[in-house]
Amino acid sequence: MAVLQRIKGTNDILPDHLGSGIFRSGLWRRLEETSLRVASLSGYHEIRTPIFESTELFVRGLGDVTDIVKKEMFSFTDRGERQLTLRPEGTASVVRAWIENGIGVSDAVARLSYLGPMFRAERPQKGRYRQFHQFGIECIGGGEVRHDIEVIAVFWNIIRSLGVSGVTLRINSVGCPECIPHYRDVLRAYFEPFIGELCDDCRERHRTNVLRMLDCKNPACQAVLSSAPPVTGHLCGECAASWDGLRHGLDLAGIPWLHDTRLVRGLDYYTKTAFEIVHEDIGAQGTIVGGGRYDGLVAASGGQAVPAVGGAFGIERMLLAMQAGDPALSPATRPRFFLVQIGDGVDDDIERLLSGLRLHGIYAMRADGSRQMAKQMRAAAKFASLEVVFVGGDEWNSGRLAIKNMDSGEQDTLVVGPAGVLACLLERAGA
Repeated sequence: MAVLQRIKGTNDILPDHLGSGIFRSGLWRRLEETSLRVASLSGYHEIRTPIFESTELFVRGLGDVTDIVKKEMFSFTDRGERQLTLRPEGTASVVRAWIENGIGVSDAVARLSYLGPMFRAERPQKGRYRQFHQFGIECIGGGEVRHDIEVIAVFWNIIRSLGVSGVTLRINSVGCPECIPHYRDVLRAYFEPFIGELCDDCRERHRTNVLRMLDCKNPACQAVLSSAPPVTGHLCGECAASWDGLRHGLDLAGIPWLHDTRLVRGLDYYTKTAFEIVHEDIGAQGTIVGGGRYDGLVAASGGQAVPAVGGAFGIERMLLAMQAGDPALSPATRPRFFLVQIGDGVDDDIERLLSGLRLHGIYAMRADGSRQMAKQMRAAAKFASLEVVFVGGDEWNSGRLAIKNMDSGEQDTLVVGPAGVLACLLERAGA
């Protein structure tokens, strides 16, 4: 019988000592906990929504001419003949939960964070998978430009906390329903003489969603696209004031930025601010954070018209960015102590120590199976243990404790005080 394998475009995230590259659970936990913690410093608290929703929710929110809706959603009909879709992104689900649970009644400005798996039927490649994972934040009810800056700053601070460098914040305005129809007309008129030189996708978008033409990556289209008139030259008074305020606020926050005139984002619900944070060293999928303002999405999803702004990053791409700065990307969870047995008669001592250390919140391990010294040390190395404690032998019997640092190779000998071995190790661990 053939061995069943994971579906193409999905990944197993294994324990640190078994996984490789970015697919190690301790690294994921480090990123997730850091992201949630940093977001909470600005008042963003976690919300969890279902993995699948009504297909209509995403059609309304994303727009029926977007690539996600037309080509990439995993949709199915359930036993009740309902049309359901595995969520391709997080914002629409959070907005649905905000409406359904009446969150706006208690929180006029609701600050929400989320993380979890998303699903798109894309061609798998490095940093892009059919089941991928996102962390995102949404500020629903926040209508001032300071809320845009707040959202961007949260992501900027997460990136700094994760030790990621080599990133660039790119910003643009995509206007609003007052000024964007005029800009669409300007773009269509500009591209009209070049239609025959453009790719099939651009020709289709010229008819259905002309703003998306600016996002085309086809090299044959770049010369024409690079000279397209920028949207910031066609903004209404309100959008122009928001654009000025965004740049001024980022300067005050000390966050460097670049104006990317072709940044439009891929979803229909964005208005005014659009932003991306791009990493220079992780290849074609260099955008690690994307977001912006979406003042029309809540009303389009069946709620009252309230302003909102948010963004998200792909966890896999963020881990690649972390790896680019630290190729070794050491495991996030390391045993503080690994107890190595020397000789016989100390099994009870080891078990008492393990129980006591763990009771005090200290990660401690011992080897399974063979009691050969070399095999125990290999087990300690496999788990990336910080220190090895030798239990048994002459030093142990004379009231001394031999401890080896696995990073430096240095070995210390400690005199065990009257409180005993456990107290000595707890003091060393700062517990």
